Amino acid sequence: MQDRTGKIISIKPNERGYWAEYLDKVPPRFLEKNTKIILEAKEAVKWFVNEKFLGKGQNYVFTPQRAGQYQIKAEDADGFQEIVAIYINK
Repeated sequence: MQDRTGKIISIKPNERGYWAEYLDKVPPRFLEKNTKIILEAKEAVKWFVNEKFLGKGQNYVFTPQRAGQYQIKAEDADGFQEIVAIYINK
């Protein structure tokens, strides 16, 4: 996902629940056998990938099945949302 200025961000936990981290300093991710992406929040949230509900909890392990872009969303009990887009290379 991009912020208001167009920079790509990631979701990380903090005292409020989660925050956006800029990904321009993060190396690309590559799809390998059994690739797992650990999603974490400070409190229980609803987790979505490409608008599909995955589950609810403070942590969730997402296993991408193919290379491509994924939109990951965390939504807290008050409806506050953080969204990030990631790209998994082959």
